Amino acid sequence: MKLSPQILAELEVFVYAVSFGALSAFLYDGILILRRVFAHTMFWCMTEDFFYWIMVIPCSLIAMFHWCQGVVTWYFLLGVFLGVILYKGGISVVYIDKTAKILQYIVVYIKRVVHIVEKPVIAVGNRVKSVFSKAEAFIKKFTIIPKMWLTVCIKWFKITLCKHKDVDSQGLSEKKLGDNTDGW
Repeated sequence: MKLSPQILAELEVFVYAVSFGALSAFLYDGILILRRVFAHTMFWCMTEDFFYWIMVIPCSLIAMFHWCQGVVTWYFLLGVFLGVILYKGGISVVYIDKTAKILQYIVVYIKRVVHIVEKPVIAVGNRVKSVFSKAEAFIKKFTIIPKMWLTVCIKWFKITLCKHKDVDSQGLSEKKLGDNTDGW
């Protein structure tokens, strides 16, 4: 029994649609694996889903346009649906579980390595901080004394200027050098 070329073309499109549905479900399983390994809030789950659908919908429309000449056919939609169902009912659960466990082990070992490397870095950082704080205290100790001395000098200078101003206002600044009554 020989099938017509049109039926063979539709069967080929159906097989492509099944594989496209399985591939779409496989990509979504990647998102599910990441959600198992890393904790997600509802916001990030919704954001990931949004970008997944932003990617899948145009791809499915392009595939439909390419394989079905832009016509929405029931066998294309049925093929995509069947591909998702076959993949999800088949290897999806095992794939998600095993891959998530492997990635969790990898993340645990990476955290351990980071923790091992982190200890000496923190110790060096604390030592540098200690040295800088001691240097700061040393500098402060030697800057307080000149500051206090400078403050005293400024106050003395202000007092002197005020006294000089009072003397000038009384007209006593026009004394002659020879008019010294102190006995000098």
